[in-house]
Amino acid sequence: MDQYNQIIGFWQAYKITSVADLDKYLMIRNHPPLIVYEEDKRMYFECLQKYDEAEELSPLYQFFKYETEKTWERALAFADGMKLERKGLSDFIQG
Repeated sequence: MDQYNQIIGFWQAYKITSVADLDKYLMIRNHPPLIVYEEDKRMYFECLQKYDEAEELSPLYQFFKYETEKTWERALAFADGMKLERKGLSDFIQG
């Protein structure tokens, strides 16, 4: 838990602007990277907004924790042979 607080402190101090920057920082320090999934982007931006308005870190901390767990649960399931659901072309074509 304290490691996440250090990461968030770094994120603030160095104005990390993307999840890729955060992942680089995490991996350099032997922490797993995370994916911000499309279905969670709204929650991510709400957490950023809360910090921006009130400097409240708890929602962002909880979001990173949640997204890290989700990332690695999916990665482990994939490694165990679970097939990932993929969108087809028809999902992108308006008709």
